Amino acid sequence: MPHKWGQVLLRDGNMIAKILRTADVSATDHVVEIGCGDGSLSLPLAETAAHLDIIEIDPDMVARLTARLDPKLPVSIHQGDILERQFHDVSATPFRIIANLPYYITTKIIKAMIENRHRISDAIVMVQDEFAQKLTAVPRTKHYVSLTLYTSFYFDVKRCFKVPKQCFQPIPKVDSAIIRLMPRLAPFSVDEDQFFTLIRAGFATRRKRLVNCLMHDSFWAQFDWNNAPMFLKSPNCRAEELDLNGFYELYRYAIPSD
Repeated sequence: MPHKWGQVLLRDGNMIAKILRTADVSATDHVVEIGCGDGSLSLPLAETAAHLDIIEIDPDMVARLTARLDPKLPVSIHQGDILERQFHDVSATPFRIIANLPYYITTKIIKAMIENRHRISDAIVMVQDEFAQKLTAVPRTKHYVSLTLYTSFYFDVKRCFKVPKQCFQPIPKVDSAIIRLMPRLAPFSVDEDQFFTLIRAGFATRRKRLVNCLMHDSFWAQFDWNNAPMFLKSPNCRAEELDLNGFYELYRYAIPSD
């Protein structure tokens, strides 16, 4: 890898153009880019958006991009860690996110986006293809995990297209994909900590029956699952069988609304 943060740089001009067409940035959009790389997205975004905020951890990348940018363009570069900055440098609301996310912290960045979802209009981001499959998975498939449900509670997620690994330099071991996340209203009112504890407990041991997983969780074991909804008693009922509504039914059984 050419840099200590293990960046891989998107080099394919046709793919860059496809990402920009998908994002369809207008002259009224305030855009946030997480990681500028060599500026392959930054430069055209800077020429189109009303304002571009770039959050980049690598001071060398910041220096190189600054040297290439026209100082008259509406761009603000913030050198630092997105996980520490948490979009605090971005003054505008709402803003759009367009970025090639660092693979090793993608989940943490998604969580940061969830925490800031009320400020975000949408996000067009590149992630590992397997990660994209997890976020867009449906029940009873191998990529369907607790993160699928966690993300879909807050965002509508669409997988736009695949980005072959040959489009990058150096070439990584895996393909990537472009996904779009659109904030949405929560589908129901719950104590979110308890609700997602329930989901994580259900997926803790994928091959076990859901009721057995819940009985071994320190919080959910206290509830009487003997009279739970009928679907829970099926010998084949596992967490991967249930969508958000199914877990909500379990949650409401254990913690009835007032």
